[in-house]
Amino acid sequence: MLRVATAEGAVDQNKHGANPGGSNSNDVRLRKLGTSAAFMAKGKKSQTKPQEHPPASNVAGAVFSKSAGIVGVRIHAKPGAKLSAVTGIGAEAVEVQIGAPPVDGEANTELVKYLAKALDLRKSDVSLDRGSRSREKVILIETKFSCEEIREKIGALVET
Repeated sequence: MLRVATAEGAVDQNKHGANPGGSNSNDVRLRKLGTSAAFMAKGKKSQTKPQEHPPASNVAGAVFSKSAGIVGVRIHAKPGAKLSAVTGIGAEAVEVQIGAPPVDGEANTELVKYLAKALDLRKSDVSLDRGSRSREKVILIETKFSCEEIREKIGALVET
C-alpha cells in the first residue's frame, strides 16, 4: 500500500492506484468536503426549484405590442391540417391550423407564409420569435398597424 499526498490531503492507494476500500479518489475528496457534496456527486438531483421563464411579454392577451412598430401574436398551432386557417381567438392565444406536417420546420414555415399572406404583409415582416418546437408559439410582426388593427384583421380570418 502506498500513501500519496494530494492537494486535498494524504490518500492510501494500492499499486493499481485504487483506494483500499474500493472507492476512487473522487469519493475520498468528497468525503473530506462533507456528506452533502458526496450526495450531490453521486448523481442525486438538488432540491432547488426549477427556474420560471419570463412571459413572452408583460402584456396579457393573444395579440400584444412588443415595442414600437412590432406586434406580437401568441399562437396555438395545430399542424397537419388540410388547409391553413385561423380557427379561433382566445384570451391567451390565436388558434391556427397549419396545412403542413410538424417535420423539419415545415409547419413553422407554412405558418409564417400563411400569416403574411392573410394579413397582407411581406413574408420578411413576419417572424417566429419563440416555440419552434412547440405548439405554443410567438410570432412577431413588423408593421405600421397597431395591436388592435392586427387583432381585427386576425378576427376577420376566423372561419365560422
